[in-house]
Amino acid sequence: MATRISYQFQTFYGETYRVDINDTDYVGTTLDVDVATDGFTLRYDGKTDSVIPGIMGSSCAVSILVTPDNVTAINTLATDLISSVETRFSMAVYKIAAGPTTTLYWAGYVVPDLGGFDDIGESYFFTLKAVDGLARLKEVDYKDLGASPVAPYGMLSSLTHIANCLTEVGTETYWGGSDVWLRTV
Repeated sequence: MATRISYQFQTFYGETYRVDINDTDYVGTTLDVDVATDGFTLRYDGKTDSVIPGIMGSSCAVSILVTPDNVTAINTLATDLISSVETRFSMAVYKIAAGPTTTLYWAGYVVPDLGGFDDIGESYFFTLKAVDGLARLKEVDYKDLGASPVAPYGMLSSLTHIANCLTEVGTETYWGGSDVWLRTV
């Protein structure tokens, strides 16, 4: 997986983030771009009016500034998005702290039919939207494929069941062996 587009920005609060748009089929150099002032927009979807909200999916949107210098690369990206398989493009947001220490903040798959162009004038924005992939789990049978014959999972802890489900999302490759990707309280 190669990083196709990347940018880094600082928030109003002085926090620094880097966003990478990755492409499993890309071979080439990373395009550094400018983006809208908000950097990225992270949204959580689900019922939030409950004391115990349950599982909430999330999405992240970025608006890339298209200029005469990068219009060809962005148009090629848009064409590739339209013809790609669902998991070819992904987005990763990293938080950069002092040191510099970089930690993964969010990861998901780019959804080609949720973005678009604001083709107004010489410079305009191209919006990409990615989702965390939790909705993909509704189509996955929860079975122990290592068992013969294939059977439902046996007596495991709740935490193990959750971890098994989350690995089916497909974004676990963004986390290293020592990274925290599930935290309990």
